[in-house]
Amino acid sequence: MTKEELLSQLKDIHLPFPISWWPLAPGWYILLGLTLIIVLLVILFAYRARKKKNFIKHLQAELTNIYQAHKDNAHEYAQRLSPLLKRIALIRFSHRKVKHLHSQAWEAFLNTHSKSETFAQLTAASYGPNVELDTKTLHQQSLKLVPILLKAKTK
Repeated sequence: MTKEELLSQLKDIHLPFPISWWPLAPGWYILLGLTLIIVLLVILFAYRARKKKNFIKHLQAELTNIYQAHKDNAHEYAQRLSPLLKRIALIRFSHRKVKHLHSQAWEAFLNTHSKSETFAQLTAASYGPNVELDTKTLHQQSLKLVPILLKAKTK
């Protein structure tokens, strides 16, 4: 047999069937599962952060409403502000720690967390109508205190 005869007996190359994308290899199922878990966790954390942000905005709006209604009367403002701040503190801190705070201990608690001395006359203004109190500064510090109290680490 000659070379040409041998070459004429050759048939075309048969290509294998194309590789199917289905069924997936086990590694892809693991990757898909991990991706799904990560997406669900991101959605959960985003939802919780948004819910907390809306809650903080609601509390700050309530503080602003109290300020708008009583900004000219320090006595009334202090009487409304202190219980609201205590309700906010009770959300994050244990009842044992916050519930029984009053007077100077309550003011010290607020001053410690706000890192200012703004709340030093809050109790006196609540009980004494003639106490001078800067309601604007107190309001601004209260707005800053809400997220601080809700994010504070408890012991």
